[in-house]
Amino acid sequence: MSGSYGLPKPEPDMIKLIHHAVDSGVTFLDTFDIYGPHTNEILIGKALKENGLREKV
Repeated sequence: MSGSYGLPKPEPDMIKLIHHAVDSGVTFLDTFDIYGPHTNEILIGKALKENGLREKV
């Protein structure tokens, strides 16, 4: 998502992807600082802040 495997993807698209994952039943989101210091953690935080998704994971 943040660019370790190519160019970074657009944030709105990645937020939609996270929403889709949670809506599909994913309850564990894992990331690591090697992908960019806190980059994916911030993205996940933004995605989960919307629509009360934080309570689902």
